[in-house]
Amino acid sequence: MQTKTDFVIEFSGWITIDAPEVKFVNSETGMIISGDEYLLLDEEGQGNHYLESLSDCLQGANDGAYEQIDIETRNA
Repeated sequence: MQTKTDFVIEFSGWITIDAPEVKFVNSETGMIISGDEYLLLDEEGQGNHYLESLSDCLQGANDGAYEQIDIETRNA
């Protein structure tokens, strides 16, 4: 039987992206809002949302830098 191999990628860094390009998901309703709408929420409202897609943010970023990227493999 063939063993499945996963990549484990650990990273840290930062990006800048325009607010309209960022999407957040409401953890209770699943409703998606833009970064502009997120900024209008109070602290509690923002706490009820999470980033929809880090990969979309990375692709739409205006600037950024990685401090660290470590890649290893793991057999599942």
